[in-house]
Amino acid sequence: MKRLVINLDRSPDRLARVTAEFVRIGVPFERVQAIDARDRPDLDQLPQNVGYRNRLPLT
Repeated sequence: MKRLVINLDRSPDRLARVTAEFVRIGVPFERVQAIDARDRPDLDQLPQNVGYRNRLPLT
């Protein structure tokens, strides 16, 4: 099973904590660079929860 850690480039401290924990328990993972909203001011103009209304309700 592939394990992904999504991490902002500007948050190396968080990556260090996650890395230490995964190393401690012996679980390999791959880091994926997160999209930083500070670099993308246009993100707030994009639609959110696309398709949400088409989902079945939880019971």
